[in-house]
Amino acid sequence: MDALEVVFMGLISVQTIGTSTEGRPLRLLKIATNDGVDKPAIFIDGTFHAREFISPATVESIFFQICRFALAYPNSKRNTLR
Repeated sequence: MDALEVVFMGLISVQTIGTSTEGRPLRLLKIATNDGVDKPAIFIDGTFHAREFISPATVESIFFQICRFALAYPNSKRNTLR
């Protein structure tokens, strides 16, 4: 998560929204341009069970692809981030 925030600085932010019952931070990735315009949002959760190693990686991959598209095609009509 932290690596994505560094690679896509200004587009991704990592936020902590609380703690688990074990005291671990609950973190999320947010993709936004902070342009002051309200836009539709989606929520993707990929950490349901402790031993599911692939679901968090899948969510990070989805975020990577969204950000890569947004930077590669800034003027595309499909790019709702810009």
